[in-house]
Amino acid sequence: MIVKLIKTAVPLSAVIVLSGCQISSKAPGVWYGVAYDQESGGYSEVAMFVTEAGETRISTTAGLNMAGLSAFDGDILYSLPSSNYGSEDPLKINPQAKLLISGEFSDAAVTIEVMDKESTIQKLDLVKSSDAAATQGDYAGIWYANPHNPSPDYTWSIDDSGNITGNDESGCQYHGTVSASSAINVADLSLVISECDYSGFYLGVMSLFNDPSSDRVGIFYNYSNHENIFVNGLEKIL
Repeated sequence: MIVKLIKTAVPLSAVIVLSGCQISSKAPGVWYGVAYDQESGGYSEVAMFVTEAGETRISTTAGLNMAGLSAFDGDILYSLPSSNYGSEDPLKINPQAKLLISGEFSDAAVTIEVMDKESTIQKLDLVKSSDAAATQGDYAGIWYANPHNPSPDYTWSIDDSGNITGNDESGCQYHGTVSASSAINVADLSLVISECDYSGFYLGVMSLFNDPSSDRVGIFYNYSNHENIFVNGLEKIL
């Protein structure tokens, strides 16, 4: 059962005042749940990743993606994230979107309100994952968009030190690093993309997903810059 702990969003001026507050110890980690869209009345799946530094990244299967540094007042989170909300291209950040997200964490659950100006557009009911933190070596290997029909057109290679090289079907070339956390299953990700329309420097997160009952292990990533935001997953065969 998901416990709902709804916190009304505060004025933006209060968020600015709170920006120097210490991050809640309950927030860092991986959170899963459902998102309810106020306009359509529909539900989608949602994942949230909070780093130890307070970087918060949220993505839904309906295509809403958000990223931003959070401020905290005790266990209450506030963020003014970059997002693709209202963008015609789901890969593009919409600079006109002025969303505010807020929620109060318990040890195992949180409800996040996503507001556009004075209106709540989505409510996210989330529970915390109990997955152990991935080690640096867990990210090493060759990762494919479809490991059961692997194609060299979309491949990332990660070495034991976290160095990333790769390419995709659009011709993009990837170089970067993933740095694992010893405490949570959320790693810091930095990438340089070149030789395509999305060339630039990106920051984000990566998380490992391992199903012991199958031959599949995956990485999920969410990274962005001031223009673009990408959310996807890659897999390898054990």
